[in-house]
Amino acid sequence: MNEKSIWELLEIEPTNDKQKIRKAYAQQTKSHHLEEDPQAFGELNRAYQQALQYAKAVEGKADEGSGEGRGTEESRTDLNGEKCGADQEVAESRTDLNREESDADQEVEGSCADLAEKSGVQDREKGIEKTEKSLLEKLAQAEQKAIEQSREKGALGRLIALLEDEKNAKKAEVFRNYFLSEDFLNEQFDDKFGKGLMQFVEEKYFNAQGIEWQSLPRPLIIELAIAYGLYPDSFGEVNAEGSFYNRMIAGKLWKICSSVWDLPKENTGSDELNPKDFRVQDSPELMEKLMISMISGTGRLLMRAENLVRLRSFSDYLALRMMNQRGLLTEKEKEVWERILDGGKVNHLYEKNGRKDIYPETRSTSLLLLYAHWVNTDDLPDCIYRYMYREYDLKNLDHSSRKATYLPLKTAILRRRPNI
Repeated sequence: MNEKSIWELLEIEPTNDKQKIRKAYAQQTKSHHLEEDPQAFGELNRAYQQALQYAKAVEGKADEGSGEGRGTEESRTDLNGEKCGADQEVAESRTDLNREESDADQEVEGSCADLAEKSGVQDREKGIEKTEKSLLEKLAQAEQKAIEQSREKGALGRLIALLEDEKNAKKAEVFRNYFLSEDFLNEQFDDKFGKGLMQFVEEKYFNAQGIEWQSLPRPLIIELAIAYGLYPDSFGEVNAEGSFYNRMIAGKLWKICSSVWDLPKENTGSDELNPKDFRVQDSPELMEKLMISMISGTGRLLMRAENLVRLRSFSDYLALRMMNQRGLLTEKEKEVWERILDGGKVNHLYEKNGRKDIYPETRSTSLLLLYAHWVNTDDLPDCIYRYMYREYDLKNLDHSSRKATYLPLKTAILRRRPNI
């Protein structure tokens, strides 16, 4: 860590005032907590330690520049000029001898100082290394403790219970409900969920030859991919590289597990469709069917209508949460977020329209549950509350057939904005 980054992290100018450094560190720890962001806390702590070392080094140099009492023997040369020449010669000889002894002493002292300084630097380096190692151990312990808490009474605990029940582990509906639960949605972005999941997979499915990936329930892997908005390419593969940690874990599990699945051949009807056919070009439904038919391999599982509409719903939800975190839910980006929110209108909901052929805007009723959780969890701009309340016609919901679908969202919005 260079000197510049130290002061940037502490948000002060370079200084050797230890009191200022301690105050800056105390101030920064209010917004960087060990449990919430171990990495940022670790960087701040290292910056604090190195700033103190910097201050100590500056003070050491200042002390070296202060009076060292050199030249005291030189006063002895100021002898009485009235003494005889012989006395002067003796005095001068003694002075020369004293000077030689003083120079020798200074050389010894200098060598000792050099050795002491080197030893001090080495001790400081060892101290920093020991502190960093101790901090990393504490961070690892805190992370493991959080994982264990989730396994005991959080999202991981509930998921593990489902996986250990062989009967339930084969049911897609069980995992669909789980990935819409508050337990999962509260930890969906938390690294401890992904790390804990991988720990459990290694514990339960690992043998002498490695992990038996084919033993992981297929419904789990499919629903996990859906919950993290993983779209397959034309080869049936998904790519989550560069995304947040848990989404990359979901992509990794899909890639490994789906590669060992045996899939029956499906009649996609692609022979009946031609992208140059005007009938196809003029019909969003037929164009959608053509695009889906072009997906090969295990990716076809995600393209099944009942899965695709939920995949799109989770993808919309994740996109809006990311936009909110980046401050992009603004009037300037209105066209983008309005287009995403339009998928929640009743005429676009797959289950409300007799599960007919889907088109690009088709979504699942699960989208409204995700939006309700979003409103309850994040503080959103007023324009989002107003748009959903108006466009989903939540005001006239009480005597509508839409009530069961939209009531959780309406309740969440009114809790945030009672006078909307």
